[in-house]
Amino acid sequence: MSTSQLDPHTHPGQKKPAPAPQSETDPRPISPRTAVIGGLLWMVAGPMTLFMSALALVLKADSFWTAADGFYVAGLAAMFVGRWLEFRSGAAETEDGKPLSARSLYRYYFLLGSTGLAVWLAASAIRMARLIH
Repeated sequence: MSTSQLDPHTHPGQKKPAPAPQSETDPRPISPRTAVIGGLLWMVAGPMTLFMSALALVLKADSFWTAADGFYVAGLAAMFVGRWLEFRSGAAETEDGKPLSARSLYRYYFLLGSTGLAVWLAASAIRMARLIH
């Protein structure tokens, strides 16, 4: 055995302990492709869908529930799912480069949900005011 393969804390006949089995609460490893898809969903596709559907709600919608409302909900859901996928992959980071914690993820969910609802309500109010007059 070469000297580069020797560990000073183990003896040649000593076996290394087996890794602890993952419990059901431990996240399973997700492929890097899934992390990229998650990042694209919550950073690109979701916001773009939200923006375009919010504009359609204000400018083009002619009734209370339209396809633009459905696209808005789909864009919001894409942002939730995308951030979750990235978090599960272990590649998620905060804006300052630190690993994303579960608490930060929940804070993101709360802010995204409340802001998304507020924007949809504002767009719906503008739409209804336009439809009434």
